[in-house]
Amino acid sequence: MNFLRVFATDLRQVLSWRLVFAIIITLIIYGFAGLGFIGENTDVWYIVGMAVWGSTAFFTLFTIPSFVFSSAIAMDWQDKATRYWIIRIGSDRYTVSKLLACAIAGFLAHFIAALLLIVILSAKFPLYIQGSSTEVYERTLIQNGRPLIGMLLFIADRSMQAVIAAEIGMVISVFFTHPYVAVAAPLGIILTMSRLIYKYKLPSVIDMLNWNTISAETAGATVLYKFLLTLFYTILFSCIAVYGMRRKIAHE
Repeated sequence: MNFLRVFATDLRQVLSWRLVFAIIITLIIYGFAGLGFIGENTDVWYIVGMAVWGSTAFFTLFTIPSFVFSSAIAMDWQDKATRYWIIRIGSDRYTVSKLLACAIAGFLAHFIAALLLIVILSAKFPLYIQGSSTEVYERTLIQNGRPLIGMLLFIADRSMQAVIAAEIGMVISVFFTHPYVAVAAPLGIILTMSRLIYKYKLPSVIDMLNWNTISAETAGATVLYKFLLTLFYTILFSCIAVYGMRRKIAHE
């Protein structure tokens, strides 16, 4: 069995009730978070921006996306299915396939929920009225008559944080094979890393809580930069997960 067939199988597992549940829960959380910002001259951009960047977003971003697929390796291990797959395709391809599927699951869980929020709000509120924000998506796109494109890029930017959170959960589950660890670990790890980064004055680019401070001159360049940063983390996490799986199999 080649890698693409295994990856396709993992993607089919991503499209499950877990993804639907994560989307619904994320939509509900953001919906209630946005209620507090509705006023007479409110637009969709303001509500979505405040909901997605609010304090509730920490829990939403760094926990719920992990629920979809981050525990897949741990569940395979508990079901004693890991050995079957590794014999057929090898531990490296098995692990990388799971991690890539996990990344897609994390992105979809957050992006679709935020997109649905935009669609629902646009039925009652205008996409954009006016503002003076220096945020790159508003400054370069939304204020220039392209609010929908700006919002889509904005939620794609935010959804890449969900990718990293989901990947962290899966990597941890390679070493601690319990499904609940995969879901609970990302939030604690990201908060701890943020404190350490602040304390030891490490580069802010590795701080997921300060993701919004990373931007370029244009919205497209910002999304590309975030994508490359996410790709770097994905490669790094893949290497760590592959190493952990090799050791786990060797000492089984």
